[in-house]
Amino acid sequence: MNAKVIGQNCAVRMVGTKTPKTVREFVVSFESETGEIFNLPVKEEVYDGFEIGQTGLLTMVDKELYSFVPSE
Repeated sequence: MNAKVIGQNCAVRMVGTKTPKTVREFVVSFESETGEIFNLPVKEEVYDGFEIGQTGLLTMVDKELYSFVPSE
């Protein structure tokens, strides 16, 4: 589907109690042409590759990001 990047968010949270560790989470928000919003977790390595306002072809598998090909 065609979609637009409308937001990015990164956060750190603690996981565990006996031996806690920090986990970094990266999320990119997309809006489809029909107005549906998708908040999809992404790997840290690709997080910086997205820009707010960028449009392109979004592909999801099982409601997870599979690919995003920016429009030229």
